[in-house]
Amino acid sequence: MELFIDLGLKEIAGIIGRMGVTTDINELNGEVELNGVKYNYEKHGNEFKVTDSLGHQTNIKINYNEEETKDDYNRTVKYIRHDISLDYLLNNGDYINLSNNIGLEPGYESFENVHRHDIMNGVRTKYCDKYGKEIASFGLGLDRICLKDNNKLYEFNKDGIKCGNRIITIDGNSLVSISGNEIPSLDIINTFDLEKEQNKLRKIVEESNLHPLTNEIMEESIRRLERKERFVKDIVDYYNTDIKEVRNAIDIRNKIINGIEDSLISKEGLELVEDDFYKQTMNRTKRKRYL
Repeated sequence: MELFIDLGLKEIAGIIGRMGVTTDINELNGEVELNGVKYNYEKHGNEFKVTDSLGHQTNIKINYNEEETKDDYNRTVKYIRHDISLDYLLNNGDYINLSNNIGLEPGYESFENVHRHDIMNGVRTKYCDKYGKEIASFGLGLDRICLKDNNKLYEFNKDGIKCGNRIITIDGNSLVSISGNEIPSLDIINTFDLEKEQNKLRKIVEESNLHPLTNEIMEESIRRLERKERFVKDIVDYYNTDIKEVRNAIDIRNKIINGIEDSLISKEGLELVEDDFYKQTMNRTKRKRYL
C-alpha cells in the first residue's frame, strides 16, 4: 500500500499551492462530478474542505506566521513558519491528521511551490478519535504505530511485531523472543519457582563432596537463576498486561488501513477539485500561475 498515493498528497499539494495565492478570496465553493460521484469543495479563508456524495471528507488548512526572536548571540532573527494540516475523516468517526512546517520563502505565495515530497518530508502523522484526542502516531508506510498513552513504538515487519527488546507474532497472541532469546512454553514458565530451584541446587552443594571450583560454578548457577526469574517475569507481564496494549496497536493499525480503503476521497476526485479550483480563481489571484 502506497499511502501517500491513497491520501492524494500530489493533488492536495496542488490545492495548497492555489490556496497560497488566493488568500484574498475568503469564501468560495464549487462542485464537480466523476462517474456518478459528486465532489463539493468550500474555501473559508485559509481552510479548504472537500466532501463527496459518498460521505467522505478531507479538510486542508494552511497558515503562515512570522515571529521575531533572539538567537544565541542576542541577535534579532525572524522565525518563519509555513504550516499545513490535513484531516481525513474516517467512517467510524475518527480521523487521520497529517501536519508539517515546510521550509519556504517568506509569504503565503510561497505555498504555490509546495509539492508532494515537501508534505511527506518530516510529516507528523496522527490517529485521533472523534473528539480530537490523539490516540497514536504512525508511519506513512504503516510499519510503525506509537501509542500516545504509553509512548511505546510497535514496528510491524515480516518477523512479526517488534516492541523494545520483544518480538511478538503479528496477531499479538504470542511472545516469540526477548532480546533474541526464544520463549519457552507457558507450562515451563508457569511452573518455574525461583526459591525451589535455588534450594535444589543448594541441596546438591550441601550433600555432595564437590570440588571448590565446582562449588563456584554451582553458586554462580544459583545467582543466574535470579536473571531467569526476571526473564520469566517479563514473559508473564506480557501475557497479563502488555498483550492488551499490543492488540490495541494492531487494532489502530487495522482501523487506519480499513479507513484508507473505505473512507478517503479518491485521488481522481481530488484532481478534479484541484483543476476546478484553479479555473475558478485563475483571474482572481494575486499572482498568476506559471505553467
